Parts: sequence; structure tokens; C-alpha cells
Amino acid sequence: MRSIGSLVAQLAPRRRQPEAHSPKATPAPHPRGPAREGSREKASVVGMSEKHASELKDEQVKQESDELLRQRVRELEQELASQRSESARDALLRSVEGELAAARAVDVEAVALLAMASLEGENADARAVSRVVRELKERRPRLFESAPAPGLREGSMGPMRAGSEAEEAAQRALETGHRRALLEYLRL
Repeated sequence: MRSIGSLVAQLAPRRRQPEAHSPKATPAPHPRGPAREGSREKASVVGMSEKHASELKDEQVKQESDELLRQRVRELEQELASQRSESARDALLRSVEGELAAARAVDVEAVALLAMASLEGENADARAVSRVVRELKERRPRLFESAPAPGLREGSMGPMRAGSEAEEAAQRALETGHRRALLEYLRL
């Protein structure tokens, strides 16, 4: 980069030398004297250097602004990558919770934490989620409800055998709607 002095010298208007035979060759003396003419030249040089300094300052401001914008773009790109990662993790968690609910997990949220820990670092797709849930069900069956035995139906007071006295009383109470039938059922 060139120095300001060399740029000012280059941009300053060149003074023409007066011609000896021209009537305008000798300027008329100024009322304040010859010092005034020199100050005009200095003022034009100073004006040019101020203009150039202003242009340089504008250029610096523009460069700083560009750098700030680049930095902001980098920050936004990092934030976007973070949000995409979080979104993918949330989608995986929803998939795991759905699979666990279908497998009849006792506490879906707690078992989901175990499943997510097992999936950590894997390429987690639907097959991986199913595999992890199946493995959890095999390793820790207490975390999942067992299927009811055939012929048993869960009621408000526990399982009932098909065709039992309690079932018949419940059926009578439903069909008739009488209080006496309901009380019989509740006593059993």
C-alpha cells in the first residue's frame, strides 16, 4: 500500500509554470502578500488528503463490516447444523418411543433412555431401532408387559376366568341395569 504522502502528491494538481512572454506570467500581488497563494496550494493539498483519508476510512469500515458479516454467517451455519442435529435426535426419540409403546413397555420414557444409549454412535434407522427394542425386551423382560394368558380377561379387580360366576354376574348387571344385579357383581 502506498503512503498517504505519495498519493497526495500524485493527486495534487500540478502547478503550471508561468510563461515568460505571456502578459499573465506575473500574477498581481495579493493585498495580503504572496503568502496567501501558498496557503491556497496547501489548502487544496490538505483537501485532497482529507478526501483520500476519508476514502481510506470508508474502505476500512467496509472491510470490517464484511468481516463481521462473514463471522455472523459462520455462527448461523453452526446454529443451523446444531438445530438439524437436534431435530434428527428428536425424530429418533419419537421413533424409539413409538416402537416401545408397540412393544408394551411399562415405562416408555425410562426404557427410551436405555434404547437411546444403545443407539448412540450407530446409524439409527428403523431396523436399528427395532433391533434395539427387541434386544432390550430379551435382556430385561421386566421392563415390558407380558401378554395376558388366553382365556383371561383383566377386569377392575384382577383377571377373570371366562364363564366364571363373576363374569355371569357382570353380564346380568349390564343387561338388566338393576341395582340388585350390580350389588351381586360387586360382592363377588
